[in-house]
Amino acid sequence: MFRFCFFVKFLSTSHAHVPPLGGAWIKSSVSVFGADQFEEDDPADVKEKQSFFNWFYWSINLGALVSFTLVSYVCQYGLSFLGGPDWGFMAGYSIPCIAMSLALVVFLAGTPKYRRFPPSGSVVSRAAGVVTEACRKRCNASWVGVAGQDGVAGGEWQTARIQAGGGGAGEETLEWLQSASERSGGSYSHDEVVAVSRVWKLLPFLALQVPYWAVYAQMGTAFQNQGCQMDLSVLGFDIPVSTLNMFDTLAVLLLIPVVDGVVYPWLRRTGCEPTMLRKIGSGLLFAGAAVLVAGAVEVVRRNHVDHGDGAVLSPCRKARDYDPEQFQEYFNTRNRASATAHRPAYCHQVPGCTDIGPDDLLLLSCIVCDSPPLASTMSVMWQVPQYLLIGTSEILSAVTSLEFFYAEAPTTVRGVSAGLNLLTTALGSWVTVPLLSLVNSGAFGSPWVTDDLNDGHLELYFCLLAGLVAISQALPLPKPHGRRNTGTLRNANSARERRKRWRRRL
Repeated sequence: MFRFCFFVKFLSTSHAHVPPLGGAWIKSSVSVFGADQFEEDDPADVKEKQSFFNWFYWSINLGALVSFTLVSYVCQYGLSFLGGPDWGFMAGYSIPCIAMSLALVVFLAGTPKYRRFPPSGSVVSRAAGVVTEACRKRCNASWVGVAGQDGVAGGEWQTARIQAGGGGAGEETLEWLQSASERSGGSYSHDEVVAVSRVWKLLPFLALQVPYWAVYAQMGTAFQNQGCQMDLSVLGFDIPVSTLNMFDTLAVLLLIPVVDGVVYPWLRRTGCEPTMLRKIGSGLLFAGAAVLVAGAVEVVRRNHVDHGDGAVLSPCRKARDYDPEQFQEYFNTRNRASATAHRPAYCHQVPGCTDIGPDDLLLLSCIVCDSPPLASTMSVMWQVPQYLLIGTSEILSAVTSLEFFYAEAPTTVRGVSAGLNLLTTALGSWVTVPLLSLVNSGAFGSPWVTDDLNDGHLELYFCLLAGLVAISQALPLPKPHGRRNTGTLRNANSARERRKRWRRRL
């Protein structure tokens, strides 16, 4: 019986853990697999590869637009020929299910034409072995260094150049990792050490992305809380506050064709094409500008809240959750063992007060309700610029980071590199948790991010996020590799040799 109940509970919560599990498998591989279809020695393919990352991200946002519009509408209102609203979620979630199934069929249909490389074992375990062995030898001080390096003993980010044949020729490696190389008495080939060194050098660049994704996460949290206390009526219709996310998606869908087809080619012709790091940095500036604009909107919003007779409850809240008479009814029916009454979420009984009136209801003096959050008369459309700025930042920062972590990683660890890049998305969301605890701890006076934004200082929180973005811009970073990747793991052949074998197979 216990196993059956556990199985039922697992199925009922599968919507929360199965999609992230599937997304983790596909997201770190699909962009790398797509980019691998282009030749690295062909100038035309190099340009097309840059466009690939743009249009790959464009297609992701096209799917998001369908979800925000068609899928969300069907989930809420259903389809008349499929059971109506009662079966809305069933019909709505069937749309992405069918779309994913068709996408899988189309993907498999192109299998004969794909450029594929044979698997070469577990890259992660080999990389972990390189780092573990190097750390162990470094701690034991059991190695002197690589001969011919002018006696330089390695700092962590100091590099040494080893002239060798094969895929690792002329590669820069971290000196402390060289102890794991066979040339220094270690257990791993020089190519493997080179590859791990290249990935290790990418870790500081993750610091650029974490503050960015922390700002990006505000679209689903602080931006929506802010919109909930604004006027949601547009042209006489009340819109859901989440609708504003479409402006971010539309910015990406409209600007990527312009940037990829007009802006970047023009900059390339004029000799002013920015580097990938400059693109990422420019995206961070737009993200910082987005939260600064949101902070300015918050100041104006709070100054346009009517606390008098014209006060309007936040459209995202229910008036009955703040109604003491509703709590009276709930208390009365609760004592009668009835579950028909709604329990006000923001009302509670005064501890120890059980006075009952002549009508057999709990006295109002025994009930305390929170003050309802009031909405501003400021239109929610004033939030549009901050969403557009986030969308613009995605084109420069999020898209370019896909290309950067692909280009800087050796061939066989590009999936790992892409996974590290995606990890910053989660870290950006998680870093806001201690930030919120800090700003609400009272260390800086009254809490900044409160349940009722009229009682807090959300604009200061936005300024804090902008400050984190500015700090990330000032971080010292190692010089990127900046040339074609040739290092490999578990494969002494160069990337060029593998491509020749692939052509022969065709």
